[in-house]
Amino acid sequence: MRFPLFLELAGTSCLVVGAGEVALWKKGVLEEYGAQVELTTDFMPEQVEGRTLVVAATNDRSVNRQVYEACCARKIPVNVVDDPELCTFVFPAVAKKGPLLAAVTTGGKTPVATQYLRDEISKLMTDRLVAAVEHLSADRERIKRERPALTERRDWYRKELEKWLGRED
Repeated sequence: MRFPLFLELAGTSCLVVGAGEVALWKKGVLEEYGAQVELTTDFMPEQVEGRTLVVAATNDRSVNRQVYEACCARKIPVNVVDDPELCTFVFPAVAKKGPLLAAVTTGGKTPVATQYLRDEISKLMTDRLVAAVEHLSADRERIKRERPALTERRDWYRKELEKWLGRED
């Protein structure tokens, strides 16, 4: 089972190997999060040097394996599209609205289930929830000072969130 992690990609260097529709789509996803993405069709192992992460999206299994091996040798996260055994990370299905961001995955086992979960989570991301998150985050430092105990602060936030969502007892 993989560890879920949200990674800051803004300004980082990533590589996508491939030229088809999937490669272009993966490139776009990474760029949406601020990565500087190079797209290449003629892969050479040294191209992975200095990359934050690499995606292989070719129809050539031997090229995909070369990408995987080059990344593993350098401890660079790699995703080989449609080959979970050659992935050190996977692309989750993402639901986002305002500051809310949720990601789900089945580890590549059942993409339709992942998409279903994403769609269900998206329904929970209402305008009211977004407003509550923005309001509660505005005074976060002051609230941390006033409620230094983590448990107390967490309980206070939960009650305030429930008030915003109209679910208070």
